[in-house]
Amino acid sequence: MSRGERLRALDALWWVQGGLWRLAALSAGLPPQRPTRLAEAHWPPELLARAQRVSAGLGDLEGAYREAVAWTLTLAEELACPVHPTLAAELRARAGALAGAARGPEDRGPEDKDRTLGLQDA
Repeated sequence: MSRGERLRALDALWWVQGGLWRLAALSAGLPPQRPTRLAEAHWPPELLARAQRVSAGLGDLEGAYREAVAWTLTLAEELACPVHPTLAAELRARAGALAGAARGPEDRGPEDKDRTLGLQDA
């Protein structure tokens, strides 16, 4: 991630997760108001497994963001929430770029220099 702002990206992931928990609860037929309350008892195992893949520490932010994009688009489709095709394409492109961003700086070429989560100007 550019400028070494991994803590900032981790903080932003918290907001993404909150939205995903609500969509996941809806997809399971549960009320979205407090989606994490007793989630382990009420969510189907596949949703809990997916939630774990979206949860990350500083070591796997890129993987968590890639999974968050994929799950967001899947849940939107399941819940018949239209996502503008340009937005979906941009999210997929940024998630794909994170695969290269997960490599260490010593492994990156000049073409990878500016690949980030899109937070560089935020």
